[in-house]
Amino acid sequence: MGELGHPNIVRVYDISPASSDMPYITMELLDQGSLREYLKRSGGHLPPDEACELMDGVLSALIAAHKRGIVHRDIKPDNLMLATVRSFETDMNEDQLKILDFGASLLLDDSSDINNGEGLMGTPYYMSPEQCEGAGRVDAKSDVYSLGIMMFEMLAGKLPFDADGPGKILGLHMFAPPPLLKEAAPEVPEELAALVQRLLV
Repeated sequence: MGELGHPNIVRVYDISPASSDMPYITMELLDQGSLREYLKRSGGHLPPDEACELMDGVLSALIAAHKRGIVHRDIKPDNLMLATVRSFETDMNEDQLKILDFGASLLLDDSSDINNGEGLMGTPYYMSPEQCEGAGRVDAKSDVYSLGIMMFEMLAGKLPFDADGPGKILGLHMFAPPPLLKEAAPEVPEELAALVQRLLV
């Protein structure tokens, strides 16, 4: 995270040396709450314009991580924190989202797969089909899929896949066609609804 140096990724200032008796990471303080909390305060969903504005910085941060060969593997509202960020485009302070918790991230190389001795990693509601299968290479497309799930939730006020128990949820990700966002949220513009559907395939 520290090396990426992206304004939409939480800043890391210091880490403990390997010889330290008490391991630590010193990061910037983000005290405006998570996207999950913001959604609750906003009635469960956001207007399309606001959702797109918030996701713009997240997409930029993921592009930066993917270019460095890093996939997050646990993109969800709980891992996105609201913060005041200086925009590159406007040179003004704006409320944006910062990605944190790269603890489940995976360096992408020829030997990387989801079963690298750590088992399934991620949150069932937001996991990509390849993560749910528990085998095979996990790459940037997994983060894109998780982003699509989150966008669906932000716009429709509910998750596209929900069931009793994580096993059933994983099965829906792997085998069920994604529901149509336009049916769940008719007010969402056609172009945006079509984009979200593309993220979920």
